[in-house]
Amino acid sequence: MLKSINSKIKNLTSRKEVNEKKSSHTKKEKQATFKLAIIFCLLFGALIGYIGVKFVCKNDYFEINGTKNITLSVGDSYTDAGASVVAFGKNIDDKIVIEVYNNNENIGGLENIDTSIETTYQIVYTVSSLRYKNIKLIRTLQIINELAQDDDAIVNEWGVTWRNRIMYFTILYH
Repeated sequence: MLKSINSKIKNLTSRKEVNEKKSSHTKKEKQATFKLAIIFCLLFGALIGYIGVKFVCKNDYFEINGTKNITLSVGDSYTDAGASVVAFGKNIDDKIVIEVYNNNENIGGLENIDTSIETTYQIVYTVSSLRYKNIKLIRTLQIINELAQDDDAIVNEWGVTWRNRIMYFTILYH
């Protein structure tokens, strides 16, 4: 009888150890499965987010309207064509900031462009947007004196020649 009690105790002890081992092993499996599920969800979410952003932003742009380099004669009028911007599928032209530079000095806005003098302006377009916050688009506006810039000599009927802002007199012999 004592033998049978001892064997029952041994069986109970070994069963308990087996159950504890099973329980420990199952706990580790559950933790590993949980970690893998979290990693899968994060990767899947990142993939869906990437695809979503690519879809929403596929038609985004920030560009200068019209010509990037403009040359005008002294005294001509200038009307800026502006720029256009679409970010995250939404037109945000109203967030464009325009600054005008002359000789690397910020002179303010478009109203400060003086076409009565020969000079060069840089019109800088920026936009306050998460997508385009560090991008600047630049239009160059050059105002020239046509007579001074003409490589071909301009000769009038009195023999006066203009070439590169210098007036030459031609003596005519008859």
